[in-house]
Amino acid sequence: MRRVSLAQASRPLAEYAAELNGEIVVVTKGNQPLAVLVSLRNVDRWSWALSSDPEFQKLITRARREIAKGKSLSLAEVRARALRRRSPNKRPRPSGPRRRDA
Repeated sequence: MRRVSLAQASRPLAEYAAELNGEIVVVTKGNQPLAVLVSLRNVDRWSWALSSDPEFQKLITRARREIAKGKSLSLAEVRARALRRRSPNKRPRPSGPRRRDA
């Protein structure tokens, strides 16, 4: 991670962005982080969109709190609960209202 002081940044922003090569550049003002330059090459648009969505961040924060309190299930527990609700010889059915053919 590279730090660049806003007062000493003399080149255009585009030049700093062109030199990223996977590196993160933190722009500081008075030793405090002000902005970050991060390359979006090889980044999935959906992942980026979710990571910057405030509602998604709230969901992640809530989930992390629950995990910290021990309120989480292992993958095996989730599977066991899901399989318990289904009859062993029947296919799962859609949960919406049934359509009647005319």
